[in-house]
Amino acid sequence: MKKTAAIIKKVFKLLLQTEPIQDKYDIIWPGPYFIPQPRHWYPSSFTLYAGRLYCQLMIEGTDYNLSWQVGNDEVKFEQGWGHYTWKKGMKSILPVRKISHIEKMLEKSRKLPYLKKMTLSMYLDTAATAYNAVFKELHPFSPLEKYQKRADGRHGGLLDLAQNDPAAFEKWYHGKQWSGCHPWEIVPGLPLGIMLAPHYNREKGWNYILWVDSLGWRPTAALMALALAEKNIPFEFQNSEEVLNTLKGMDDVDVGPIISLAAIRFEELKESRPDSIKFIQWEPIPQITAISSKQKKQVLAVLPASHHQHPAS
Repeated sequence: MKKTAAIIKKVFKLLLQTEPIQDKYDIIWPGPYFIPQPRHWYPSSFTLYAGRLYCQLMIEGTDYNLSWQVGNDEVKFEQGWGHYTWKKGMKSILPVRKISHIEKMLEKSRKLPYLKKMTLSMYLDTAATAYNAVFKELHPFSPLEKYQKRADGRHGGLLDLAQNDPAAFEKWYHGKQWSGCHPWEIVPGLPLGIMLAPHYNREKGWNYILWVDSLGWRPTAALMALALAEKNIPFEFQNSEEVLNTLKGMDDVDVGPIISLAAIRFEELKESRPDSIKFIQWEPIPQITAISSKQKKQVLAVLPASHHQHPAS
């Protein structure tokens, strides 16, 4: 492990000289940074969260992950994720009629009135509706137990609230004490899985927002959306058109080096879907930019205090 940690330290030293992307939760160096090998270029990307550096490497269509606790020799390896693509003539993941029904129910759910209040109990009940649609093994458990067994776990104080106190929920929600945590990630994924978050509108009240990041969780999220709509729960399914197109086999994918699970080599695409070649839109090569002083402060803020003096050591 010490040898691996020493290599990661050198990589981290280089990363600290480049500009990351600051998103709502994590500090990300998306790259892709290519590692050259004979006849291959293997892409990598990095995420810094709570003093831990997460490294992702794609080799021959399989996603390999490790994480390093900044400042020591602790390195954890995680199981890789396989690569898959849509082949010519492949059937959709869900029946066409089911997808059509989901589309109609989503249109109906957008017109539902907002909720006048929100409590922890209401949120857990809604999450339980989503869980029950796809995870039969969770059926015997209470809404709280379902969440504890399946959600990301970094709830940021959500589960410490009183079950039926709307004032306490609203104060915690607007106080953003949960910033940097993942209380709404009801199904973990890479980089994020399925999120179900309460949303407050000053004029209308409360509803929910459902969205899915990881490609592999899109069918699950679609079934969850259907369950919520059938229960007349007011919510919006972000990027629903993109998700449902994936289920129909009409998905957009990356073409070129395998840089994600939603990627395919040009040669493979030409062989399996020659009709799609004319639709390729080529993007410019990503540029590496030197880190700014403001971003360097943001990076240091999530590192152990021992790294503030010599962050690249």
